Amino acid sequence: MEAIRQWALGLLVTLCACASGAVTHAAAQDARAPDAAPPAPSSPLPDVHGAPMSPTMSAGSGSPPATPPTAATPRDSSSWNALPIVSYSRETELAFGGFAVRYFRIGDAPPESRPSFLAAAVTISTRAQVFADVYPELWWDHERWLVSGQLAYRRIPDYFFGIGNDTRAADREQYTLHTFWSRFDLRYRAWKALFVGARHELQWHELRDLEHAPLLSSGTVRGAEGGVRHGVGPTLVWDSRDNTLAPHGGLYYQASFLVFGGFLGSDYDYARLTLDARHYLALAPTQTLAVEVFLDALAGDVPFNQLAQLGGVVRMRGYYEGQYRDKSYAMAQVEYRVMPLFWRLGAVVFAGLGEVSERWRDFSLEGLKWAVGAGLRYALNVEERIHVRLDAGVGPGTWGVDVNILEAF
Repeated sequence: MEAIRQWALGLLVTLCACASGAVTHAAAQDARAPDAAPPAPSSPLPDVHGAPMSPTMSAGSGSPPATPPTAATPRDSSSWNALPIVSYSRETELAFGGFAVRYFRIGDAPPESRPSFLAAAVTISTRAQVFADVYPELWWDHERWLVSGQLAYRRIPDYFFGIGNDTRAADREQYTLHTFWSRFDLRYRAWKALFVGARHELQWHELRDLEHAPLLSSGTVRGAEGGVRHGVGPTLVWDSRDNTLAPHGGLYYQASFLVFGGFLGSDYDYARLTLDARHYLALAPTQTLAVEVFLDALAGDVPFNQLAQLGGVVRMRGYYEGQYRDKSYAMAQVEYRVMPLFWRLGAVVFAGLGEVSERWRDFSLEGLKWAVGAGLRYALNVEERIHVRLDAGVGPGTWGVDVNILEAF
């Protein structure tokens, strides 16, 4: 019965998202000047359950796109454009909210250049979770320089299952996370699609409602006492994707190394290395093979809500995000996409392998977890490749359904 309920909710949310997206797109088309071109592929639609919006603020999140526009960009707008948000996942259940964005250009940037923007989103879920975000993205000097970031607030009733690759769902503890968080990236286009830069992260968090969380309230789990984490470090990005929302070809490589420490006023001293490599291969005009390898490694005094986490709606779909967490995480996934299959509808199949461990040398074939699944796609905007997705993933003893806007990776 639970599977039927999730499938029904997923289908209902998909229909609502398609309808609201169609209305929003029509309104945007009406508001656009007759000779104006459609928005650029980098339009900042929110990924409500993607890593940047994740309840745990995983540093393994994807970064804002750093490629030049591959289509005409929207004209500057003195007003805000808004659209509704409707989504579903195991972590949030049903979520509703709104998203607004304003485009502009800095200095004497020509009309055909990539626009800067300021965006904001607020989402509330049926689990009483609150997500509030502001996203700035500023381009200048002929698109050589980029500043992007995220300011966020979260109130999240969530679950803690323990730490490691063998935690049990039956051992979960419920708590409420309150947090303010910011991340800012400065990047410079050094050569072709190569960007070098730096990242800054700052977060305050506090745990509440620990009456039914004996492990978190025992004082033995680092991070349960709350506090501040503050870190900086270099980033390196190669981004040659032909489209940042639903790539049909190209490469995306990202490496970042962040150091959090008392010299910055942080209550936690640790380091994080994240590597993300994606390859998109066009098999046919309507068929794409997408492959991703993701590595996340932490060392030091790491708070539990910053440990690398397996699962969610981006990687290892079908697993509850956060049930398995530790200092080391390795994951590989592949997805075959057909878009469109007919009309505006498409379909995908995907598979993934992943594992978490305290140390890299503790990884083993026996500890690997697998996930397979399939999904449907609806094109809200064919030119921009903005897709609503309904995905269902399964693994040994687990499964999940999620609905979201934009491809998983």
